[in-house]
Amino acid sequence: VCVVMAGRSFSLFHFNDVYNIEPRKVDPVGGASRFATLVKNLRKEHEGMKLVFGGDALSPSLVSSVTRGKHIPPIFNALGVDYAVCGNHDFDFGTDRLEQIMKICDFPWLLANIVCTIDGEQLPLSRAKEYVIDEINGVKVGFIGLAEEEWIACLTKLPDSTKYLDQAEVGTRLAKELREKGCEVIVAITHSREPQDTYLAKNCPEIDVILGGHDHDYYIRNVNGIPILHSGSEFREGTLLTVTVNEEETKEIEEVAVDDSATSWKFTGRRVTCELTKHEVTSDLDTDTDMDVVIEKCQETVKHKMKKVLGQSRTAWDVRFENCRLKENCVGSFLCDLMREAYHAEFGLLCGGTLRSNDVYEAGDIKMGDIMKILPFPDTVSIAVIKGKYLREALENGFSAYPSPEGRFPQISGGYIEVDPSRKAGERIVKFEIQGEPLEEEREYTLATKPFLLSGGDGYNALENYEKLIVDDEGIPLATLIVNLFVEMKALNALSRAKRVQDIVATAFTPDSPSSDKLKANPQTDGRIKINDKE
Repeated sequence: VCVVMAGRSFSLFHFNDVYNIEPRKVDPVGGASRFATLVKNLRKEHEGMKLVFGGDALSPSLVSSVTRGKHIPPIFNALGVDYAVCGNHDFDFGTDRLEQIMKICDFPWLLANIVCTIDGEQLPLSRAKEYVIDEINGVKVGFIGLAEEEWIACLTKLPDSTKYLDQAEVGTRLAKELREKGCEVIVAITHSREPQDTYLAKNCPEIDVILGGHDHDYYIRNVNGIPILHSGSEFREGTLLTVTVNEEETKEIEEVAVDDSATSWKFTGRRVTCELTKHEVTSDLDTDTDMDVVIEKCQETVKHKMKKVLGQSRTAWDVRFENCRLKENCVGSFLCDLMREAYHAEFGLLCGGTLRSNDVYEAGDIKMGDIMKILPFPDTVSIAVIKGKYLREALENGFSAYPSPEGRFPQISGGYIEVDPSRKAGERIVKFEIQGEPLEEEREYTLATKPFLLSGGDGYNALENYEKLIVDDEGIPLATLIVNLFVEMKALNALSRAKRVQDIVATAFTPDSPSSDKLKANPQTDGRIKINDKE
């Protein structure tokens, strides 16, 4: 039974959503090294301070595509992270990979309300913990990991038995359990957008504090007497939270307006009073020598892994600009197929400018470094619902500069397009099919693409007319899709399933058989884009 002793305090430092360990050039510069300096300074000033992470670290970044997230545990262990919640990008390499990563972390990963069946038992994904109990400066504190339902759609490698449980219901049940175990303060570590954290605060008053993630902007809210913290991203900001146990429980909660321009706040809730201070990681901070050593080792690992052979291809990967900005390209088609299949979309679209290396990779070994040269930007997958007329307008833009080798030239999946370049720009498409059927102007289609195009990049302004965004920039990186596929191929090889391995890498879905779920052996063109040049 919980026995509350008033007047005692403890401190937490919260951060969330960190993808790049290196600093940027403008303040707040962020970076893991200066962040480590800030954490060490605060620990000297606040005895027993705990470091809390709000999810999303293993991906996406160019480094993560190479290490498959394994570069993060040494960084977080060196920082002294005490508790973390699983974020959607932490599952980019699959639940098994996250479970492996967890085993080399010196802290627990939490997630109570997204579960699956493991060995006949309903457990959190990747065997994460539902909660942990810690005693901080004499105060017994329970930490619960919770997440919103919405980002499940961003994941492509979940077990079929995956189930979402309402976070307020789970939070209420576990908070009661933790109170019965003697916890005086309940902290929810969440990976949710602001509306979902607000829902949790309104429907689970048993929680005292919500330390969030998923949103990358810095903001503080106070809902139903419960502070909600989102502490920016990329090691650029963090929030120091001092929690003091109230002398008695407050029955009536007064809503306090939050001044967004402030850098410190104080809120009195039902059971605790919280003092919050925003900290920025600026260039004025020295780098941390211990962390610099960890980062240097990470960089050496990445250099070594860039030379690693991912797998073999029986066809050449030709990504010269004249072959991806003027015509259907084998690698462009391959990427669009992977992207569309991963999210079960009807149509896949990238621009030829996505492929950057302007080189040919001959049949044989494909190295990690090759993938990084082809895809040097951390482009992620977005899934949107859009009407056919806007797709047509978008694709007309893609062919508008032909025969100039512009980056806007489209690469597609799940369709067939015939183009007459002798016609004026904007009227060049003479045939457009999706899934073997003529494009319908008013019909809504699910589109797999990348955020750059959805925001009108490269002249694709028509894509901004999407009806609904299913997966935003929280999708899996394109490079990771390829890496994951090669990893799966190796697993199949280990099981001596050679024939299936030959079938798994592919350009897929030829126009004459759009419903086929069998992928070809290696990237190749199949006539999905036809340019009717007269010459």
